[in-house]
Amino acid sequence: MPGDTRTYRFGGFTLDAGNCQLQRGRRAVGRQLNVGSLLEGSVRKSGDRVRISAQLIDAANGYHVWSEQYDRRLVDVFAIQDEISAAILDTLKVRLLAPRASARRPTDSLDAYHLYLKGRTFWHRRFRGQLQNAVGCFEQAIALDPRFALAYVGLADCFGTLGVWAFAPPASVLPRARELASRALEIDDSLAEAHASLAFVDTFYTWDFQAAARGFDPANPLAHFYLGYAHAAAGNLREAAGSFERAQRETGGMPWLAESIAWVRGRAGERTAVRAALDDAARRARAGYVPSSSMALLHLGLGDDDAVLGCLEQGLAERDALTVWLPSMPAFDGLRGHPRFDALIRTLGLAQPVCRQT
Repeated sequence: MPGDTRTYRFGGFTLDAGNCQLQRGRRAVGRQLNVGSLLEGSVRKSGDRVRISAQLIDAANGYHVWSEQYDRRLVDVFAIQDEISAAILDTLKVRLLAPRASARRPTDSLDAYHLYLKGRTFWHRRFRGQLQNAVGCFEQAIALDPRFALAYVGLADCFGTLGVWAFAPPASVLPRARELASRALEIDDSLAEAHASLAFVDTFYTWDFQAAARGFDPANPLAHFYLGYAHAAAGNLREAAGSFERAQRETGGMPWLAESIAWVRGRAGERTAVRAALDDAARRARAGYVPSSSMALLHLGLGDDDAVLGCLEQGLAERDALTVWLPSMPAFDGLRGHPRFDALIRTLGLAQPVCRQT
């Protein structure tokens, strides 16, 4: 990319084309994701025309294996997706275990599909106003195509998030999330996203952890993140750690995942793993920023209350975003009633919930 000085971010890595670090950055991304190839691309739209540039990168050396440019009308967007997938499979000489079936179009309405993508963008932001925007997009998509299963899943995920993130009483929104996910499965019972949405409700509302574990799709990385919580809630700590670890591998890392893994392993008695994670976090802190709340989770895994409280107090001073969740996070239940912890809550100006009885 001659003259391109923009900075790109992939899974936590910064790739700066302007200072010749792009190839090295690609190799780093490949190592973190544990993959041999990376797909890069760009999309440009003008009127009803779209230009898609795609290139397949060898993660070992950072150089191109294949590249192509597609100029099409927007109505052909699903065909372009199939064409790119087929070209990559052919380039990699991938041999599928089963014959490759033609991909099923999620909807015949391009406008509905655009609304779905826009809704997902809002949903990923997770803030109250953004979730309402997402709801509007998904509802409009369903109005355009009442059999657009993914739009029902998106709407289910919005209601699920509203309940779990305490934007609304769970009883007022999570049953609706179940209805919407079930409707998506009526339309397409093979839709992994719908099964994951239903399992999300089973985990955080009906507390049917066995049903949740059955519903999560092993091919869906986000499903393993939710499954980790289902296992942890059921007391299956090693299984919880395994699910979190798979989510970390397949997503390239998510906030607090590594620390959550170590905390769960610590609860399971694997203190050596927690110490190793603590050493790694200290190394990362020397090179960049590691939230004090992350360090607190690690010390929780070792049962070191003084260190936990020290990290939380430091997090309060640095305005660590996680500190606002302290009154309601079950991980810190063991510290409730401790003078230093209660002082933290008072400083935040938040209400201290009643101590849970164990």
